[in-house]
Amino acid sequence: MIDNSDLQQLTIAKRTIEEVFQLETQLMEPSDFINISTLICILPKGPVMLERNMNLTFLPFAENDTEEIKLLQFFSILPGTTMDVVDEKLKDALLHINHRTALGNFSINNGSEIAIRYVYPISKKNGISPSQFAEVLSLFLITLDLFSVKLRDFANGSMSLDDILNDI
Repeated sequence: MIDNSDLQQLTIAKRTIEEVFQLETQLMEPSDFINISTLICILPKGPVMLERNMNLTFLPFAENDTEEIKLLQFFSILPGTTMDVVDEKLKDALLHINHRTALGNFSINNGSEIAIRYVYPISKKNGISPSQFAEVLSLFLITLDLFSVKLRDFANGSMSLDDILNDI
């Protein structure tokens, strides 16, 4: 079921990202292939100097599952972190890092890539507050930038878990 309020809220997020962060965005409306609205944001190359993006989507729930809030997911795959083998050391590193992040958590997706995800509750009654959204997004991007180089270096073997922990 297509929810027009999701599309309206993502439009507010789109405007905020373009105006506050001057980033390029594209709003994808629901289609036969994907039944949810998605906001794609092209992020600056950042510290790893690789192309990257972020997707924002409302997590799909049945209408009566939540009364007061909707959950907006921020999601980005860290470029250069595809793992040939996902071992316990990587899982341990992500666990330690997740205990130190203020906003968001890192995980390994089905493609053996490291990703960051944050779920932001939005009031159904009031919708997205552009100023609050900009502040939360700023913290998410700081977290992404802070750990992306460390995780890429860990993934390619040039940084140990102890190096990461001593550096944060």
